[in-house]
Amino acid sequence: MNIIVEKLTKTYETAAEKLAVLQDVHFSMKSGEWLTVIGPSGSGKSSLLQCIVGIVPPDKGSIIRLDDLHLHEASVEAVLEFRRKRVGFIYQDYKLFNQFDALTNVILPLAPYERKDILYKRGKALLEKVHLAERIHHMPSQLSGGEKQRVAIARALINYPELLICDEPTGNLDEENRDHIIEILHDLNKEGKSILLVTHDKEVISQGQRLMQLQRGKVYEQEKKRFHPLDK
Repeated sequence: MNIIVEKLTKTYETAAEKLAVLQDVHFSMKSGEWLTVIGPSGSGKSSLLQCIVGIVPPDKGSIIRLDDLHLHEASVEAVLEFRRKRVGFIYQDYKLFNQFDALTNVILPLAPYERKDILYKRGKALLEKVHLAERIHHMPSQLSGGEKQRVAIARALINYPELLICDEPTGNLDEENRDHIIEILHDLNKEGKSILLVTHDKEVISQGQRLMQLQRGKVYEQEKKRFHPLDK
């Protein structure tokens, strides 16, 4: 999925002040690229991701294009449909529903729109893909942090997304689980999925084709070479 971002600004208002977390951000991303974004805590990385896919509205005048969708001009319904059909989002805190098992959590985003038998089959295949075949009926309380994150990845893939948004996907994981997640993301990128990822993790920074730093509300492209997953 091709992404074009121009003049992206996001301001949050409190009773005491206005805080501009993103200021006139410009960048583009080609289909099939893996772009990693780094920056200190509070620099606006999560806001950047959420603005790009329409979860959080940017300030007026911001321009965001996702292939043929002009996010700044599209209706709420069109943005929701686009995201449901073409975007997967991996959250740092998993956002699993504790009352449902792993398989049900995976299929939930499409449950109102597609046949359950088809979704269950697809969900099982995705959980196998992330090495959780023996955990499909486990509840979130029975899963480790790494297992929960892999369930979240499987859920983000349920709609065969062209763009995968990853918000600190390894932030809560130990080294072994982090390396497993990196390998999964690398395989998905090799399959042609575009990946836009924010991280603090030095091992994750070395992955992908491009690196961008977010600082004081602005982005700066960083030079980097291609790395194979888990190269030190």
